[in-house]
Parts: sequence; structure tokens; C-alpha cells
Amino acid sequence: MTRTITVISLAIFVTSLFAIGVPFKGPDGAPRSIVPSVQAKGEGDDSSGSPGNCSLRTLKGSYGDTISGTIVGFGPIAAIGVTNFDGQGHFTGTDTVNINGSGGISESSTGTYTVNSDCTGTTVQTFPDGRVVNTSFVIVKNGDEFLFINTAPGLVITGSSKKQ
Repeated sequence: MTRTITVISLAIFVTSLFAIGVPFKGPDGAPRSIVPSVQAKGEGDDSSGSPGNCSLRTLKGSYGDTISGTIVGFGPIAAIGVTNFDGQGHFTGTDTVNINGSGGISESSTGTYTVNSDCTGTTVQTFPDGRVVNTSFVIVKNGDEFLFINTAPGLVITGSSKKQ
């Protein structure tokens, strides 16, 4: 019983240290807190690819892509590929796609993209057979990566692209 009370008391004590942010000395002797801190960026801070600083130029170069999801009423879809962005709103791509276990189907595409200052954007991708695919995306890791979702009805597809 005494041991249980001691353990509970210790847990309450440690929790209260986190709650009030008791300062400690760090390895360099400077005051530190056991509570993590976060510092917001000021309006004058400039870092390409950070929210508020994105533009068409944020996506430039080759990105390796992967997608997965479902074509509603048909089956699963997965793909890998490479997309090349020109930094001016245009891209080209090549993919290997597997739809409902069909095996690898290679295809190419061209398209346009927009980028908002908050690092979100859209693409319009056109395939040689006339299909058009629309996506919405968000740029992360200072433009080294972006995450996307297909916005067409009947397609539940998400993916990510990483700079090569």
C-alpha cells in the first residue's frame, strides 16, 4: 500500500513539473525546460516551400511518385512513376499502373499545375487517350515532397511524390 502511494505521488509530482514547465539546466549550463517549446515564424521570415512562401517554382525537377487507392465499383489501383515539373506550371510524367491486378501498364501524361502561397495546389493531368485526372496537393519538406489526392468522383486515390 505504501509503495502504491509513493508511485502515485511520484507520478503526480513529475506530471506537475511538465504542467508548470519547471526550468532545468541544460548540458551547456543554460536554463532549459522539460516542456518542449515551439517558436512561430515571423512575417519577414523567408523559407522557400514553407507555408506562405510557395510558388510554381517550388515544384521544379523530377519527383518519384507512388499512388494507391480504389476505383469505386471496379477495384484497387496502385502505381509508381516519375513526374518532371518545369517550375512554370507544366509537367510531364511516366507511370507504371496496376488496376485490379491487371499487371503493369505503362503510360505517359502531360499537365498543368497551380501552387498557392500556402503551399497547396492543383493539377490537371491529360493522358494520350483523352482521360483527364484532377488532383489537389500540399507541398511539404520545403518542396522536397508533396502529398496529393484525386478529386474525381468514383476515385479514392492518394499518393506522395518525393524529389529525386
